[in-house]
Amino acid sequence: MTDLPKRNRLVIGFLFGLTIGVTAITGGALLLKPKPLVMVVPQVKVIEQKVIVKVPVKLTIEDKKQIDCLATNITYEADNQPTEGKIAVAHVVMNRTHDPRFGNNACTVVKQKISGIYQFSWMREPAKRKKFHCYISENRKIAEQVYIGNIQDNTGGAKFYHATWCHPHWRLAKTVIIGQHIFYRG
Repeated sequence: MTDLPKRNRLVIGFLFGLTIGVTAITGGALLLKPKPLVMVVPQVKVIEQKVIVKVPVKLTIEDKKQIDCLATNITYEADNQPTEGKIAVAHVVMNRTHDPRFGNNACTVVKQKISGIYQFSWMREPAKRKKFHCYISENRKIAEQVYIGNIQDNTGGAKFYHATWCHPHWRLAKTVIIGQHIFYRG
């Protein structure tokens, strides 16, 4: 620096002081370009698996009887319906078990008469009633899953339904149409 003229030494000194001052005030942020932070993340292979948590359910003889009644009702009332329709018919029976106007279990609801009339059309036919424990295995699986609560109610709490070709003029709140049945809350 001794070779430089006095003026240049003053400018360099000023700039050096300014740099130190700015660095002190800003913590060096203005003068230093921040380097990007590079993190090395080890490669992890993700394997997606369907997680099924099942709690074993111990069915009593009475539970099995109720499931059989539910499965028989599904067979006679909704065997020509898609799976959603079969589930819906089963839920109507189960929804009724929580209403004091009806029986407190599936068999009582299925066999119930109101004003002398069976609530399910197949029960009005003596030949079908003799085969009361007649059901298809798929319907038994649906009945069991609905009975133990593994299948959510797809009827919106319906307690009544009828075929789409029938027009009973009910004053009930319609909830949903599934297959060839219209479901109602009541």
